Amino acid sequence: MVLNDKMTVMQVRPHYSIVYQFKPIVKLEKKNVKTQDDFKKFVKDMSMNWKDGDYFLKCSQGTFAYFNIKGSRVKLNKKSKMGKEYVCWQYFTDTKR
Repeated sequence: MVLNDKMTVMQVRPHYSIVYQFKPIVKLEKKNVKTQDDFKKFVKDMSMNWKDGDYFLKCSQGTFAYFNIKGSRVKLNKKSKMGKEYVCWQYFTDTKR
């Protein structure tokens, strides 16, 4: 189970990714990933003062979620460039498989 485990927040740079220094660790609860909207709200609240750009949450099973922040908007990516679905999509109850 990935929830309630500590996840590393990674900031994507042009040629590499680094641990985000202002919020390196985050812990999710089931209520935070019940739906896509719940997760987006959690990310918005957590990232209120972050720079615009791409970020991802790294967990024991791989990349939990990959998202883009632009102003107050959060856009979740469903699949990686390799076509693999991110772990968070297994937890959302509002998505069709």
